[in-house]
Parts: sequence; C-alpha cells; structure tokens
Amino acid sequence: MAGYLLSGRYDEAVDAGAECDKHHPDWLTNKIPYTAALAAVERFDEARRLTDEIKRINPSFQLQFFTQRMKRPQDKELIKSLLQKAGLQ
Repeated sequence: MAGYLLSGRYDEAVDAGAECDKHHPDWLTNKIPYTAALAAVERFDEARRLTDEIKRINPSFQLQFFTQRMKRPQDKELIKSLLQKAGLQ
C-alpha cells in the first residue's frame, strides 16, 4: 500500500488501505499511510476520522517520530505534508 502512495498512485493506495482496514482496523502500519492516501485524494473528512482512530490507538503518536524512520527525504516530506493535511501533528 505504501508503494502505491509513494509512487503517486493515490487511488490504488486508498483502495488497498480500505481493504486492509476492513480486516485489521487497529494496524497503524496500514492506517497511517491510508490516512495520507485519503488526504492525497482530498477526502479530508475520512482522513480526519482516521486521524482520530490513530490517536485512539496510539495517544502518544508523533508525526516527527513516524517520519524520521523514512530514508528518502522526498518520501518523508510527502507523508508529513499529507498527514498534516489530515490533522496529525
């Protein structure tokens, strides 16, 4: 799913994220890029709903900590920007 997101295939990322979320609703490894994909296609209401779920699952979630593990600066900036649009800080 993240591969779709990072290659600009946002609609496919949304579809893959939604499918995974049906089966594994508490997996942050899916929910975070799924949220970014929703923001990328400007589905902000849904992205903000997932933001609330991320905070419920991990109340101490920090965007900076999540993105610091990314190796490519352009990936880090893309994900950071999209998640900020979704309301994560």
